[in-house]
Amino acid sequence: MNLAVARHRLRSIIDIDVADELQRIEVPVLYLMASEDRLVKAIAAKPFERPAKQWRIAKITAPHLLLQAAPREAAIEIESFVESLAGPRVKQ
Repeated sequence: MNLAVARHRLRSIIDIDVADELQRIEVPVLYLMASEDRLVKAIAAKPFERPAKQWRIAKITAPHLLLQAAPREAAIEIESFVESLAGPRVKQ
């Protein structure tokens, strides 16, 4: 990736504030947080700490690009989140 493009993308992350928009989200949200991410700091998860809604923060031991670095762990968290929304399964 071109260095100028990388700088622009990182600046966009820093400059964009969507806190107000997050307050209007009415659907379940899963935030996959890479605990070893050196680009996106843990403080970025703060707006997602809303226990009144069906929001979950899943911390995964991985660097940035956690889906590539820890795909199994991410899949387990995603599956658990989806199952928590579906409710109990009916045995047939």
